[in-house]
Amino acid sequence: QLDDLVEVLLVLESNPSSPSHLNESFRLIHSIKGAAAMMGLDSISLLTHHLENHFERLRSGLSILDRPLMNLILKCVDFL
Repeated sequence: QLDDLVEVLLVLESNPSSPSHLNESFRLIHSIKGAAAMMGLDSISLLTHHLENHFERLRSGLSILDRPLMNLILKCVDFL
């Protein structure tokens, strides 16, 4: 799932408002969050919860995926 997420994020770097890629990113992050919670990995669950919130704002148009936000997301993925 992390590999798939990285691939989708690479597409979003060149097309940050792609609804299908924003939705796919959200779905992958949501799945990672659920798996982490089920295994008791609280720090991963918390981080992915925050990422999920960012992607919800991106999907709804309340936020835009700019370079600083993408850098933060990529750092979070590196941590995961």
